[in-house]
Amino acid sequence: MNCDLRHIMLDAASLTSRTPNVNMFRLVLIGLLSLAAAAPKPVKNDIESYMDHKFAVIDKKAREFWTEFENTMKTFEEKMEDLGRRFPNPVLQEGIEGGKYIIRLSIPGFKEDEISVVVKKHNMVVEAHHERGNSEDNFINARSLPSNVEGGEWSYDNDVLTIEFTVKQENNDDYEN
Repeated sequence: MNCDLRHIMLDAASLTSRTPNVNMFRLVLIGLLSLAAAAPKPVKNDIESYMDHKFAVIDKKAREFWTEFENTMKTFEEKMEDLGRRFPNPVLQEGIEGGKYIIRLSIPGFKEDEISVVVKKHNMVVEAHHERGNSEDNFINARSLPSNVEGGEWSYDNDVLTIEFTVKQENNDDYEN
């Protein structure tokens, strides 16, 4: 309620010239109008607009975060795909075949005498090293072997390294293809 108290205010001389009841009424009326003008305004709209603003800011920041996150993940996926193209998986086959545990690796560009296969305690490391003038080609592949394989041999033909291990008869179902 907006009241302009300037129009209601009476000077002291005019209050004393009238009857006491009228003067008292005017004083009470002026007091009530002053209280009404000074009364707090409803804050519901202020709180609602404040909360709407805060939630809008939070919503905007959340959307920005998720947009940036999606863009970062897309870039990451593209880089991982590119990495996969540059470093393809050399494993062509791995599993039990005809009672033997066989691993076939694609190792192009090497000669058989440039390849080394070392097996120790169910771990295998395949290394290949080749020098061509000022450049070098290197390959390394390390992996764990199943506990039921023993003794093995390897051969290299048409850029494919084939490693064959004898399989002990116990637990060979765990490694079937």
